[in-house]
Amino acid sequence: MFFLIEVVEPPTVALLAAQRPADMESYLAARNEPGVIPGRLAIYGIVGILAGYMVAKIAGQYEMAHAAAAFLLQAFMMLRALAADPAPVALPWGTRALLVAVTGTGMLMGAAVRARAARVSPSTEDAS
Repeated sequence: MFFLIEVVEPPTVALLAAQRPADMESYLAARNEPGVIPGRLAIYGIVGILAGYMVAKIAGQYEMAHAAAAFLLQAFMMLRALAADPAPVALPWGTRALLVAVTGTGMLMGAAVRARAARVSPSTEDAS
C-alpha cells in the first residue's frame, strides 16, 4: 500500500500544489496545502480499496475479518508515520485521522466487493 501511495502521490502533489515543488522540503510543505489534501484523500481511498480487495482475494474466506485485521495493522503504521512528521510540515490531527479513516473505509469496501464476487461466482481455481 505504501508503495502505491509513494508512486501516485508525487505527481498528484505536483499537479495540485500552488507551486511545483523543487526539493524535498518544498514537496513536504506542498503536500499539506489545503488544495492538495483532497487529492491525497482520494489517493488513500483508492489505494485502500485496492489493498482491501487484494487482502480479501488472498484470504479466500472470512474476507472482511482479514481486511479488518490488515487495516488495524495499516492504521498503526500510518499513525506512527504521521506522528513522526516534523512539526512545521505536519498535518493537523483531524486531517491525519481522516486519512486513516478513508483508508480503512476503502479497505473494507474493497474486501466487501471481493467477498460479494466470491459468493456470486465461486473461484474456478483448483483447491488441491
